[in-house]
Amino acid sequence: MTTVVHIDTFGAMTQVAVTRNADEPLRRCMKRVIRCIMRHPRDSHSFKLVTTYPYGGDGKSIFVYGFTAGSRRPVQHELPPTSGHEESLYYGGLMLALVQDETAILPFTVEQYRDFYDRVVDAESLGSEDSDRSTDGSDRGSDLEDFIVSDSVCD
Repeated sequence: MTTVVHIDTFGAMTQVAVTRNADEPLRRCMKRVIRCIMRHPRDSHSFKLVTTYPYGGDGKSIFVYGFTAGSRRPVQHELPPTSGHEESLYYGGLMLALVQDETAILPFTVEQYRDFYDRVVDAESLGSEDSDRSTDGSDRGSDLEDFIVSDSVCD
């Protein structure tokens, strides 16, 4: 038995115990778990792997599963940015699993996800602030010249 993280439509996170049969594909296991949590979702055909994030090396990744369409309420949680993932709405909840070599589910806690989320979001915000500034010191493109009042205007 192991644990995965469930994010509900309001953004609340809980750990969910998961038992996976030896020959059960990972996606089917996640679909079974979310069906139990959501009590037989009608939109199970839109449940899929949304994105993955590398996690700490050694072949570990966070797999994010969710509903890409449906009649349920959208999830009020913004996923961390990643290069292969477009912003999208997800419905009814998200399941996050820590996976080793795309086959084994490892224990994953809410605290681990929050730490990961904070690191990724902090790194992204630092990178975006740096990209707004000039690297040659010229500050071209800034509105500084428009803000400073010339002495000749005041005479």
